[in-house]
Amino acid sequence: EYQKKKARRFLRTQALVKHLFQPMSNIEIKQITTPSHPCYLQYGVFATCPLVANSILGPYAGEVRVKGTLFSRYQADMEIEIKTNLKNAKKKKKIEGRKVKLIVDAERVSNESRFINDYRGVVGEDGKEKTKGNVGFVEVETEGVCWLAVRVEEEVKKGEELLLDYGEYYWECIRDLERDNENNNNNNNNSNNNSNNSSSSSGG
Repeated sequence: EYQKKKARRFLRTQALVKHLFQPMSNIEIKQITTPSHPCYLQYGVFATCPLVANSILGPYAGEVRVKGTLFSRYQADMEIEIKTNLKNAKKKKKIEGRKVKLIVDAERVSNESRFINDYRGVVGEDGKEKTKGNVGFVEVETEGVCWLAVRVEEEVKKGEELLLDYGEYYWECIRDLERDNENNNNNNNNSNNNSNNSSSSSGG
C-alpha cells in the first residue's frame, strides 16, 4: 500500500511539473538592439501583452543546489522548510521542520525566465535609469511541490522588458570573478614574458 501511494504521488508530481513548465505565452525572448542598454546585442524577455501586478508568470527553472556550494551567473535564491511526519519513538514528539537555503541554477537547464536581465543601467521611456525591477521571485507550494515563481511586481505594458533585481550578493560575486580573471590573465602574461626572456637569453 505504501508503494502504491508513493507511485501515485510521483505521478501527480510529474503531471504538475509538466503543467508548470509549459512555454509562457505572455512573454518572448528578443535581442536587445538599444546601444545604451547594458546588455546590447544580447537577449532579454519582453511582454507580449499587458501584465497585471501580482500575477504569476511561471517558474524560474533550473538545477537545485544548496546555497554556497558554487556560484552561478544564472542563480536565484529560495528558502524552503523541510517538514517531516516522523516521530521520536522515545519522546513521542514530532520532529521540527528546518529551513534550507537553496539556489535554482539556470545556467545549463532552464526556460524563458533565464533571459530576464537586471534593471541596473536600463533607461526607461522617460529617459531616466530604472531604480527597481518590475518582476521578482516568490516561493510557491502547489500540492506539496515547492517551486520558485516569477511574479509581476508592477503593471507591465506590452512590449516592455521584464527586469529583475539580481541583488548586491550577485554583483559582489561577479566583481570577484572579474578580479580573479584579471589576476589570472596578468599572471599568464607575466609567465609568457618570463618564458620569452629566457628564450632570448638562451639564444644569445
